[in-house]
Amino acid sequence: MKFKTILSVCLLICIVLACSGCEHSTRYEEEGLCYWEWEGAASVTGFVDEQSAVKDLVIKGKTDIHPEYYTWAIGSNAFENSYVETVTIEYYKAPTNVFHPDDPRWPCTFDSILWQAFKNCKKLREVTFPKEMTTIDVEAFWGCESLEELTFPWGLRTINSNAFAYCSNLSVVHIDENLQNLGTNVFVNCSQQMTLYMKCPPPTVDGEIFSWGTEITIVVPQKLQESYTNHDYWGRFNIVVG
Repeated sequence: MKFKTILSVCLLICIVLACSGCEHSTRYEEEGLCYWEWEGAASVTGFVDEQSAVKDLVIKGKTDIHPEYYTWAIGSNAFENSYVETVTIEYYKAPTNVFHPDDPRWPCTFDSILWQAFKNCKKLREVTFPKEMTTIDVEAFWGCESLEELTFPWGLRTINSNAFAYCSNLSVVHIDENLQNLGTNVFVNCSQQMTLYMKCPPPTVDGEIFSWGTEITIVVPQKLQESYTNHDYWGRFNIVVG
């Protein structure tokens, strides 16, 4: 009986904690999109109608129905297999020194595209990222075969493994000065000829990021030529100043 009493008490505590957590979260819909809010930051979780035929997707930094929440991420699998052709993630920046209430390290701005968010969006051909976004997660754009060129934002720090794998027509990539890490197979099975314009110092790599046999040209500023040419990984490719 004593064991059953303890088990009942633990169960009651779990229920109370779960219910109290619900008080801090909000699920809502606006303009055909679903959002999930937690402590002042909202993530986009997908279309209200899973069969949506929306072609030009716009992710707002702030919604009208809940302007007190900022949009910090696109959730995992949010638009997987959808028919979107263009994606625009609007830039929103809170006033100076305003941070996420749960974690003072998080500025109130868009941060991440989570895993498989746009996986197998076969018609996706254009993505506009907000400038302070930091992370593109695992397989976020896997199989987006209509992508040909991408320009990553100033704030991007990390592109995780297989993020753009099997984007078979992706051939030109512009990377800004703050990128630090590329995961394994980020650009595997993309175009057989790829040109990367790199403004950042040589980023670390967790493994091979291209398919074997792909012709790679790395275009860098004059000041970075030596560091790329002498790098154990990046030095294997054709380094061009431009």
